[in-house]
Amino acid sequence: MVPDGWTTCPYSLIEEITNGFSEENYIGSFQFGKVYRGDYEGKKVTVKISEDKSLNYPVRPGAVACSFREESYMHKWLTESGLHDRHPNIVKCLCHTYLEGYSARVYDLNPLDTLHNLVTKVSFAWHQRIRAALGLANFLEFLHSFDLPLLVRNLDAAHVMIDQDYNAVLYDFSMLSGGYFTDRSLLIDEDSKGCHGYMDPNFDNHGKWSHKTDVFAYGVVLLGLICKRVCTEEDRLSPAPAPCVYEWAENEYKQSKRAKGSRSSLVDESLKENLLFKFEDGLKITKLAMQCIKRNPNRRPSMKQVISCLLKLHIVQLDKEAVGFDELFMEVALPNPLKDKFQDFKKWIIKDLYSHLSSWYHFGGIRRTVPFLSSGFYSQKQWPLGWRSSFFSQPFHIETTPCPSIANKSRILIEAGKMLLLLLLLLLLLLQLEALHEDCEDLAMFPAKRHGKMQAFSYEDLSQFTDEFSVENFIGNFQFGKMYRGKIESRAVTVKILEESEIFFYTPGVGELTDELTLLRHPEFILHPTMVKLVGYCCEDRVVYDLDSLDTAQNLLKEDSFTWMRRIKVALGFGCLLEFLHSTDGRDLPYAVRNIHPSHIMVDKEYNPIWYEFGMFTGGILPLSQYKKLYNFVRGYGYNEFHPEGGRTESDVLAFGVVLLNFITKRPYKHLEGPFRDDWVKMYEEKIAGSDDKTKCSSVHASLEADPGFYSEDGPKITRLTMQCVEYSPRDRPSMRQVVNQMLKLRIVRKHAKALGFN
Repeated sequence: MVPDGWTTCPYSLIEEITNGFSEENYIGSFQFGKVYRGDYEGKKVTVKISEDKSLNYPVRPGAVACSFREESYMHKWLTESGLHDRHPNIVKCLCHTYLEGYSARVYDLNPLDTLHNLVTKVSFAWHQRIRAALGLANFLEFLHSFDLPLLVRNLDAAHVMIDQDYNAVLYDFSMLSGGYFTDRSLLIDEDSKGCHGYMDPNFDNHGKWSHKTDVFAYGVVLLGLICKRVCTEEDRLSPAPAPCVYEWAENEYKQSKRAKGSRSSLVDESLKENLLFKFEDGLKITKLAMQCIKRNPNRRPSMKQVISCLLKLHIVQLDKEAVGFDELFMEVALPNPLKDKFQDFKKWIIKDLYSHLSSWYHFGGIRRTVPFLSSGFYSQKQWPLGWRSSFFSQPFHIETTPCPSIANKSRILIEAGKMLLLLLLLLLLLLQLEALHEDCEDLAMFPAKRHGKMQAFSYEDLSQFTDEFSVENFIGNFQFGKMYRGKIESRAVTVKILEESEIFFYTPGVGELTDELTLLRHPEFILHPTMVKLVGYCCEDRVVYDLDSLDTAQNLLKEDSFTWMRRIKVALGFGCLLEFLHSTDGRDLPYAVRNIHPSHIMVDKEYNPIWYEFGMFTGGILPLSQYKKLYNFVRGYGYNEFHPEGGRTESDVLAFGVVLLNFITKRPYKHLEGPFRDDWVKMYEEKIAGSDDKTKCSSVHASLEADPGFYSEDGPKITRLTMQCVEYSPRDRPSMRQVVNQMLKLRIVRKHAKALGFN
């Protein structure tokens, strides 16, 4: 659940720190719990209590465990990078405790009060409010600076603690998304969609999170700071709730503009009496807040632009000490875990364009330098046909020779025009990428798809669906539990039950329900035919799938009804799924399954393979592999090499090769008995040694060779492919794209593509 070496503490210590959760130490509530003052080892601290059974907002079972785990690793990363000590707006965790559905953290933070409680107070002066606004903007800009921005998604004045020096510190990360952690930006079916009064109204219209969602919430916070207004629980729960702060501000600002034009300010009259207040600052900060809450996310500024605007305020320019400018804006080297591809390309265009281009060409008696784009997306193959040979040719040095004819001069002008057009196209591409980088609107290219709300079932419901988990409905075991057939009225479903394994030892976070629910609600998984479709879940770690199951591939291995053609259909379909998962098209990182096994491949009534196990998934929108450790994983399972923290796609290729060997030999793996990778290789080498023609060596079972759909030439081909997949060195293994391409060349696939579903 948490990084190794972290300080844990018993629940009794949390009680002692907060003096039995006394009223005197109670600060306030936040979205998923409460926050207290306390004393720990001689220092003033802040204690945050999170619970699954929140009084304020609905919480999906397991959500607290998931957010606790991810926040733990975020604090570990911040500590190791030194940012905890260098950034004044980052809270530092001293110790923690976790019980089922309950967590507590002790922060090294001497609290004054939450921003929510301070907003309406007279003692909270103008310069202190500007300091808080700057500090919070500084921290949000830091989070948004990653290649995949870290999104808060539930920013609220109640989640911002003001310390004794009036620094704003965000202490709740319950809905964190992006960066190192699970990317939930495209998930619309969530119980919690932000905080009342701070949630972006655009989210309900388009179902997409982005960094502009945080900008909207920041705009509401900023309005609260200058207007002395705040969203309350009473407003949210009232039968006739008052307008939210942003709704009030929109109406007030519209009326003020009619009366005063560009001189409109929403700053509270009591704040204008402060000696450090300047009327021009009121106009600027009001305009900034209104830009942040614009209904169209594209018209909102980025947090970098927000900071730039705040720095132009008179109070910041004239009295930097009052707003803590020197403390706020120190140079921080961001330990970005992902490569910033846009900046690399921008540098290539602006700085390295000519230094990397080494081709020259001749025309019209004049030899001059021309950029040559040598490889990748910018290779000659991507340019219009007429440009490839005439535009890029032989190298030369700058030198002039007489131009003998008018025709040559005309040709020079034509080619020069081509050169200018090329540079113009590159400039336009750069500007387009700049816009994408600033607005982060690349997600808008994929329209959000609305789906039915995921159902929550009780244990009694699932018992009814499966006829009390009867033996007749039992399908089999998988790595982290059991599978059952079931029916919801006339609809066939499959029920998965997560249980602790007696064989595999794993840290919490592996096999958890939360990541699976996240994955299966993502658009690209919803639309993929080989990925299981979700109906609902049960809080006792049970999931219901829209799947009419025949059996698992493991149970079918020895069955004669599982013919050669059906085995190829399942293997090729599963290979295509792995190719899709390993692809980086539209992703920063490929997915790695890491626990491929025939028992994790469900086969439906039409012999389509369906993947349903996500306990070890990493990459893509999910956390990196170091957050999911599985011990004794390799030695006991026979399908993977020893990489308990590995998320490598090459390991998936090896596992696929072993599954393919199971399919063609009708020989399943038996726990602790094998056959293991070395056994398969040894058997193949012995077969080759005893054969006169090595090219015809096949490991295909004799009964499968007698099948009507079997072609003798396919046996050696698929056998050699399996041996390539189980090569000892990962670098010698093919990619899944290469594996699929080889399987598509099998004669059975070419002859029966339609029957196999590969037209």
